[in-house]
Amino acid sequence: MEPRRLMKLFSLTPEDYKTIFKFQQGFCAICERPLKKANVDHRHTDGLIRGLLCWICNKMLGLARDNPEFLRRGAGYLEHPPAIQALGAARFGRPGRITNKSRKK
Repeated sequence: MEPRRLMKLFSLTPEDYKTIFKFQQGFCAICERPLKKANVDHRHTDGLIRGLLCWICNKMLGLARDNPEFLRRGAGYLEHPPAIQALGAARFGRPGRITNKSRKK
């Protein structure tokens, strides 16, 4: 990120950014994938700098409105899907992303 933008938006120097990047060993703080283009994550209420994230994880936190309870409920849903309990057994549909668009052959 451009040094002026880092300072203007996040009050970070390029050295601060590099320090966080090295501390995280070049990986996203959530999904642990290598950071190609890191996003500086900050709390919107007061600007607290939390770390560096990939764009997907940064977007996820934004969509969750930075609400830890919302994310915990999401984790619980993934770990214990209600459909299995409702149906009494696991059911499987077609794997992959489902779409209504017809495939070209």
